[in-house]
Amino acid sequence: MLHRMTEVFAEVTDAFETYQFFRFFQVVQNFCVVDLSNFYLELRKTDYILARKMVSGGAVVRLFWRSP
Repeated sequence: MLHRMTEVFAEVTDAFETYQFFRFFQVVQNFCVVDLSNFYLELRKTDYILARKMVSGGAVVRLFWRSP
């Protein structure tokens, strides 16, 4: 993810320096829609898999619904 962000920053900087604002918006939108959403889904998938492994006597419910 950090490597991809470095690439995005370089592309955005280049787009601004060459006055290609459409390219700036395209790169930022693509990063948000594709890369960030994939990263988030991978994190949630990992949480789900770990929670499924902990299933025994309602452990998943206790994991996600902790009472104060």
